[in-house]
Amino acid sequence: MSKKFFLSPKLVIGMLVLFCTLGVISLMNLLSLLAGNGGRIGVFSMFGFLIFGTVFIVALRNRIEVSAGKIVYENKEYYNTDYTFKIVQEAIDQSFTQRPLTDLFKKYYVNLIIVERNSGRVVERLKLNGMFGFQRRKLVALLGIDYM
Repeated sequence: MSKKFFLSPKLVIGMLVLFCTLGVISLMNLLSLLAGNGGRIGVFSMFGFLIFGTVFIVALRNRIEVSAGKIVYENKEYYNTDYTFKIVQEAIDQSFTQRPLTDLFKKYYVNLIIVERNSGRVVERLKLNGMFGFQRRKLVALLGIDYM
């Protein structure tokens, strides 16, 4: 059984909520331009059609696929026999002013770390902060690893 997990569903939901307002404004701006009674292409048109589309596609492509014995991330396959998988909760060591706006009050980051068995080298470090808690629990259950 194979299951896909999006690493940033919170971002996608936030973008969709934002698009409900800015998308309508962008569409109205575009229609007024086409009708000839609008002014110019403004910030709302740029956001609604170019920037939003790009960010939305990038957020949807940021996913992992977990199946029995392997993880696929960005077309790379990490097999359970060659790699170990750990989910680690790390404390944020940045000061309050240097944190991103979305994580101002968070105290911990949750990362999925993929380590090569032979050399002990960290191959991938995936941030799981954008995932919901129930998705993270499903991921832990599918991987069969211990997590807090």
